[in-house]
Amino acid sequence: MKETKSNETRAYADMDITCVTCGELFTYTSEEQRRYEMRGLEVPKRCPRCRTLKREAYMRQKATCIQCYREFDVRTRFVNQNTILVCDSCKSAMLLESKKINAEVYGEVLRKVGFYHDKS
Repeated sequence: MKETKSNETRAYADMDITCVTCGELFTYTSEEQRRYEMRGLEVPKRCPRCRTLKREAYMRQKATCIQCYREFDVRTRFVNQNTILVCDSCKSAMLLESKKINAEVYGEVLRKVGFYHDKS
């Protein structure tokens, strides 16, 4: 993507573009053109509705929890073939159990080194 470093004020005019996905005509406004150019983006090929649908499809997919076997939504960019997928409720239960185990181990270590004693 090329950067233009000219101080000239460029005149923008609304453009009608045909969406490559649905074939509908959409208007690429002069304001959108300014924003796209400032960000170094290319002219859009899809209408706003199809862009949103594509983005949502990319960001979410269905997965199956390895603990409870329920289906849940997961963000696609965080998933690869080595990702172990656990739903939120199973993840919470696992974290809670982990904290209990860590607290027990930590308490036992403190008892052994004499930091505190049981009052029994």
